[in-house]
Amino acid sequence: MNEKIGVIIDFLTPAYEKTLRDTAARCGYDIVFFPSSKAAEGNVDDCTILYGHPSQRVIAGARNLKWYASCWAGVDRFCRDDLYQNPDCLLTNASGAYGTTIAEHSVMVSLMLLRRQMEYTEIIREGGWRVLPGGIHSLLSLIHI
Repeated sequence: MNEKIGVIIDFLTPAYEKTLRDTAARCGYDIVFFPSSKAAEGNVDDCTILYGHPSQRVIAGARNLKWYASCWAGVDRFCRDDLYQNPDCLLTNASGAYGTTIAEHSVMVSLMLLRRQMEYTEIIREGGWRVLPGGIHSLLSLIHI
């Protein structure tokens, strides 16, 4: 009997599920999917790995857990030794996994604010077009040499 991975993710797509299934099978694991922590409660005793974002209650009830792989960066609430039945359980997170996405979002929002995009979008939505007082700014207009 293979060891089992429990996956608790509510944003699972068919393609992502297939990738997880194929990878688990290739590595000799069985896999079970739970749509929520509530569905996983009491059903993870035979899972040696949990992946996703389970509740603390699910983690605390996992008797054979060897590794909890969080799909989020913030895992502070899971850094309690008394939460795990297995004192050797590993906890990993996705720190840094979203760095590029967050950086791109920050640049996009900065440009939208500098160019007053939301204000101009509202003017256009109302059927008008005019230059707002104070104009717009660019990244170069913020640099003082």
